[in-house]
Amino acid sequence: MPQTIATPRLMLTQWRADHFEVVAAYNADAQSTRYTGGVLSREDAWRGLAEMIGHWALRGFGLYAVEEPSGALIGGVGLYFPEGWPALELGFDLMPPARGKGYATEAAAAVRDRAAANGLTELSSLIHPENRASIAVAERLGAVHDGMLDVRGVPHRHYRHAMQRKRAA
Repeated sequence: MPQTIATPRLMLTQWRADHFEVVAAYNADAQSTRYTGGVLSREDAWRGLAEMIGHWALRGFGLYAVEEPSGALIGGVGLYFPEGWPALELGFDLMPPARGKGYATEAAAAVRDRAAANGLTELSSLIHPENRASIAVAERLGAVHDGMLDVRGVPHRHYRHAMQRKRAA
């Protein structure tokens, strides 16, 4: 996967140390993290940021930091497959002020299409059953509900993404 992907409204880029304060604030908010495991301490948020950076080094792909044209960090979208994960996941998570603007769909579609261009034939999204916003994004992307999968002891809705082979841009 490329290090960056540009969409009409967003830049998907690599995580940097200057993203940490936004990541820490997001992970300290119970409402924002209710579907992703709950509140994290600053130390655990730091480890989470390090995991996202390390995922790229170990797998050659990962979650992108999603930025608006101003450079403001608004979330993370990309491919995720740590040890023990049940499926190669197309994941998306935005900061509250960025939600409801179509950014998650735009960014996830760009990642999905680039993954298909790079030869991937199957992606999944694993979504907490109560996370209606993420379910809607998956469905807008054309993903099909395919039962439930266990994610670290919590059942999640499993969505399979239609992958159409496209030429790499």
